[in-house]
Amino acid sequence: MARPQRLTEEQIMSRARPVFLDRGYGVSTAQIAKAVGLTWGAIAFRFGSKEALFRRVMDPPANATRPEWTTDSGAELPELLASLRTYLWELWPLHLQSRLAATTPKFDDEPRRFIEGLASVLESLMQDGSVRRDMEPAALAELVLTLVTGEILQRFIAKARTLPEDASFIDGVVQLLRPG
Repeated sequence: MARPQRLTEEQIMSRARPVFLDRGYGVSTAQIAKAVGLTWGAIAFRFGSKEALFRRVMDPPANATRPEWTTDSGAELPELLASLRTYLWELWPLHLQSRLAATTPKFDDEPRRFIEGLASVLESLMQDGSVRRDMEPAALAELVLTLVTGEILQRFIAKARTLPEDASFIDGVVQLLRPG
């Protein structure tokens, strides 16, 4: 009898991630084990629990660059929005799964930190006249985050595997933010 192949944690996670993305946190441990090619006991021995595996699998990749919320960086609004969109594309499968499944474990309130940082940048852009001033910066930041999250959610539900380079969405958000 041949000895079973030993999988690295990264290999286990790369096999488990599509299962969580397709079926959500409510997927059975037997289904996860089947997709990974190990028994659930072997997986649980390495990760501790289904929740721990889920958190590791669904965390944004280490190479996902967090948007810089600096008001003195001189970042243009389209680049800032594109950066936010790209980061959320990597981050939000975790949050979307937690919202779509009632039994999913709770996670940090990452959106609140985005709103605070984005509001700071938008306030700076309001002062120089490049962003509309008819809303409070925090309200405008919530609107932007909602729009971007909505687009990410559509692609997630459609099971899009990559974020297309199409700039029309970013252009539309920029038009909404520009003074009228």
